[in-house]
Amino acid sequence: MNRIKIAALVAAPIIVLGGSITAVVVDMQRDARAQEERDERKERAAQEKEDEKQALLAANRDCLDATEPYLQSVQAVAAVVEAGVSYNDYSSLLQAAAIASRQVPAVLPDCQSEIVDPLDAALVEYLEAGTRWEDCIFGDAECDVDALDLSADLVPAAVSVQTAEIQADVMSALS
Repeated sequence: MNRIKIAALVAAPIIVLGGSITAVVVDMQRDARAQEERDERKERAAQEKEDEKQALLAANRDCLDATEPYLQSVQAVAAVVEAGVSYNDYSSLLQAAAIASRQVPAVLPDCQSEIVDPLDAALVEYLEAGTRWEDCIFGDAECDVDALDLSADLVPAAVSVQTAEIQADVMSALS
C-alpha cells in the first residue's frame, strides 16, 4: 500500500504539471493565433490603403487625360486674350474650346468640380465677352470697338482658368 501512496504522490504532481503544461501550450497556441489574426488585419489594412492610393492615382490620370484637350483649348483663349487677338481669331478659338467642352467624357465628381467646372465657368465668361464684342462690331452703331472694355468678363475667366490649371498641376504631381 505504501507503493500505491508513493505512486499516487509521485503521479499527482506529474498530472498537475502535465495539466499546467497543457494549459500553457493551449495559451501559447491561442496567443499565436491572435497574433496571426492581428498581423493579417494589419496586412489587409495596408493592402486596402495601397489599393486606395492606386485608385486615386488612376482617377487622377483618367481625369487629366479626359480634360487635357479642353484645358488646352481654354488656355489658348486665355493666352491670346493676354497677348491681343482679332475678333475672327478669338471666335475661332472659342469655337474650338466649345467643341472641346462637349467632347469631355463623363468624369468622376472630383474631376468635374476641380477641373471641368472652372473651365466651363471660364468658357462662359469668354463667350459673354465674345458676344459683347460681336454686338459692338455688328450691332451697336454707337459702340466704339477700340474703347470696348471686356475685363468684366475676361478677369473672372482668367481666374477660373488658373484654378483649373492649379488643380491639374496638383493631380499631375500626385500621379
